[in-house]
Amino acid sequence: MPAEGGSRKNERNDASEEQGFGNSLKIKPADVAILIAMAFVSAYLVFAAFKKADGKPEYVNIRTVGSAYVYPLSKNAQYEFEGKRGAFIVECDNRVVRVIHADCPEGICMRKSLSEMGDSIVCLPNMVTVWLSHGASGDADSPVSGSDANGGIVDDVAY
Repeated sequence: MPAEGGSRKNERNDASEEQGFGNSLKIKPADVAILIAMAFVSAYLVFAAFKKADGKPEYVNIRTVGSAYVYPLSKNAQYEFEGKRGAFIVECDNRVVRVIHADCPEGICMRKSLSEMGDSIVCLPNMVTVWLSHGASGDADSPVSGSDANGGIVDDVAY
């Protein structure tokens, strides 16, 4: 009787090995190629996610309720706007942009400065967005429609 039980056990092991559940895994060259390709794609995606936009920004873009403005970073100046809750003042100094005054409850937007491509400041209570760009229009789809008293480019937008 013990011989029968042992043979059944061997039969079960043989059947599971035939189905691919055995102790030995056989890695094929195609499996290795797929793993290498997945590793390269993963590394590329991680690198691309953390990489900032290349180049030096040339303009500061400011979008308020109903208008968008673009000013050169080369000009040191302060620009005042009317946000949804009140006054909003942006300062450009030595190619660094910061919000120096905002009529909003917490003033989170005043705690950050912009100096590199991809940097942005958003003041949600005032509905004002500030970001840096290469081009003078800031947005590819928004046509330029005029200029303001500070020499900035102005575009009327629906916000």
